[in-house]
Amino acid sequence: MSDEINVIDRENSKEITEKVYGQWFLSWLYNSFPGKMFAPFFTNKIFSRIYGSLQDLPLSQNKYESFIKSFDIKMEEYILDHPDEKVPYKTFNDFFIRQFKDNSRPFPKQDKDFPAFSEGRYLIYEEINDKVVFPIKGHYLGVQQILENKELAEKFEGGPLIVSRLCPVDYHRFHFPDNGKIVKSYRTSGKLNSVNPIALKHNPKLYLENERHITIMETNNFGTLAYIEVGAICVGKIIQNYKGNDFSKGQEKGYFLFGGSTVLLFAQKGKLSLDQDILDNTKNHKETFIKLGARIGQSSTV
Repeated sequence: MSDEINVIDRENSKEITEKVYGQWFLSWLYNSFPGKMFAPFFTNKIFSRIYGSLQDLPLSQNKYESFIKSFDIKMEEYILDHPDEKVPYKTFNDFFIRQFKDNSRPFPKQDKDFPAFSEGRYLIYEEINDKVVFPIKGHYLGVQQILENKELAEKFEGGPLIVSRLCPVDYHRFHFPDNGKIVKSYRTSGKLNSVNPIALKHNPKLYLENERHITIMETNNFGTLAYIEVGAICVGKIIQNYKGNDFSKGQEKGYFLFGGSTVLLFAQKGKLSLDQDILDNTKNHKETFIKLGARIGQSSTV
């Protein structure tokens, strides 16, 4: 079974092979007998919290320069915390949660346009029901299982699902897709498995097993949305840094500390139409890399 991950880069419509941070470890953890034996140790919260906290130590700054070179990260797009100093980030986590420069990722100005709320690899599904499999062939994960709330889940039955996977090399902040108001926010407890496709091949239910932060929001143009941040192996914390219940399109909602992570978003049936190119890629079992703020759909009602 190949662990190669191929992704469609939407900007140039080319298929690229993803360079996976820690690929040898993920392959060992999910493909080998010893890895599977030790998996409970590596996927529990204690391990990930400790590993994540190490990225806050000053010594961790020594590794981000090689990280930038290995993954060809375009640092000219980002704000440097200490631009006049030899070391612009004091820890690896400071680098990991780096912010884009103003206007480097504009959000659509049209109210009807639905933006990519994080920068990552997207899968989108027009309709989630018992005839649609997610995340891989042969397995169905329903909205009720993800939200762990039957009453809330009923709002989203038959509606679309958007999955945005963030690799460790990506921008790790996530944003609100519209103006609106938060009506409910809660966490579910769980493990911290990797959310990489290598892990999904061997554990298609990991989105149910992993810790999740769930926000139910009423938006001006897209109805009710369920916005879910999924924890993953080595993610130190999921930080919510918005204040109050009102939010605006493009406003930062929060960020993940070290690790690869995923954001899931459920919408109501008939409220959101998603772009055909991403739908086609998903049907072909290909993720689409999309930049933050790029249009990925539009309101069905505006």
